[in-house]
Amino acid sequence: TDGIVGAHGGSGMSSIGGTLRLGELLKGSGPVRHALKINLDSVNYYSGGTPASYRWPAQKADGCAPGCYTGNNPALKMGSLVALNTSVDLDKLGFETEPGRSLAWTFQNYGAYIVDSTAWSVYAIETEQSPDGDYQTQFSQSWGFSLTPSSKDTPWSRDMDRIFLSLSVVDSWNEDIWKQVIASNGNQGAGGGQPCLLYTSDAADDLFC
Repeated sequence: TDGIVGAHGGSGMSSIGGTLRLGELLKGSGPVRHALKINLDSVNYYSGGTPASYRWPAQKADGCAPGCYTGNNPALKMGSLVALNTSVDLDKLGFETEPGRSLAWTFQNYGAYIVDSTAWSVYAIETEQSPDGDYQTQFSQSWGFSLTPSSKDTPWSRDMDRIFLSLSVVDSWNEDIWKQVIASNGNQGAGGGQPCLLYTSDAADDLFC
């Protein structure tokens, strides 16, 4: 299964791959260099097509689907790869925090997979909570503010809106393209063009350009 299948209830995808891990996106750590995982409200997901309500690499959809999936974008399903288009100038989005700008770079160069549902009108980024520690606590200690603030009127909340409201679905991404990218030896990105970054075949599932 190449590490794809796991315990995410909505998608059946890996619980580990794509998670923001301890030590990442902290002061001095540099940008996150792998695809992320996100959750959206299920009302955004499209329920039609084959297989119904999800797309590769997801293995399934939420148990409430198709009834709880009422989105109108056929490309946006459980398992979709989303990213900031390379045409988006990150410096013009007006980021107010250092980690917000850094995370935008990751969304543009690696993207994120939709792996679950939030069940209400919020979005979420999957983070590590393990015997080694809680990522959200580590993030707060490093930056001095919460990863999940209660108010939308904070610099971090506004930065997250800048990212999530600008995301596009990489609709061309599927298992066949993934295999082509792996076989290209670094010459093809997930969008069909040249990769944004130099990479090895082991990382071929992470870059979308």
